[in-house]
Amino acid sequence: MLAFTVRFSADNGLTGIPIASGQTLKFDNIITNYGNAYDARTGVFTAPIPGLYSFFLVAMSPNETSPLYLAIVKNGVQLDMIFSNGRSDPEDQGSTQITIRLAAGEMVWVQQVSGEGVKGSNWTVFTGYLLVADKPS
Repeated sequence: MLAFTVRFSADNGLTGIPIASGQTLKFDNIITNYGNAYDARTGVFTAPIPGLYSFFLVAMSPNETSPLYLAIVKNGVQLDMIFSNGRSDPEDQGSTQITIRLAAGEMVWVQQVSGEGVKGSNWTVFTGYLLVADKPS
């Protein structure tokens, strides 16, 4: 079984967890990490086996920051993006779920596209899991 759910362990009030331009989000609170494929030091999930995977991201922008754009990225290519408008719409959340095939060794992560921060704790969560492993050829 391969599955992970991660989030930030804390929140910094009105400004949230600060993030920089192009930063990979390094979720430090690991709720689940079956198979140990998510690396909290880098914020990257690395597929240990080929198969069909699903990833879910939900994020809330802090009240006192600019609009937030986050992308789910595979090997440096944006797969999908979410938007959350904190200042104009306090505590707005964006979410997405994607299902993709990964080869062994391919990597997936969440990357900042725009915005200065995210709400931590339960408000911003990244989850991924293997749906079906490829059959050996």
